[in-house]
Amino acid sequence: MPLLVDRGATVAVGRARLYIAGADDPVVLGGEALRSALERPVARCREGAPEDAFRLLLCHRPEGFPFAARRGFHLTLAGHTHGGQIGLFGRSALQPNRPDEYLWGTYARGESRLYTTSGFGHWFPFRLGCPTEAPLLVLERA
Repeated sequence: MPLLVDRGATVAVGRARLYIAGADDPVVLGGEALRSALERPVARCREGAPEDAFRLLLCHRPEGFPFAARRGFHLTLAGHTHGGQIGLFGRSALQPNRPDEYLWGTYARGESRLYTTSGFGHWFPFRLGCPTEAPLLVLERA
């Protein structure tokens, strides 16, 4: 199993091709420094991706999504936020105060999609309205 750190690999799935890439996590950064640090790994992940493949990016932090959308990734899967651990109506309760962040759920930019999972870990020893999850996604051709 290859470790996908700032790179990707193409996998044949029947007659289709799936390009899976992994962007490294700049662990200690925040704010604009984090966004800047994620742009380069996402760009490296896109190098060599076949144009006819479905392009999937695994990015621990959802802040990589704008760069992934600009680079033509069809789907980005992220985590890190734990959904804020407090949810209302299937979204993070923090979302109204952080409208430019991708805290929990599905988001779109043009043709590109992001899913940020609430995960199954935690920062605090409780969750309210934000259950743990280990999502199973099924990709189907339209």
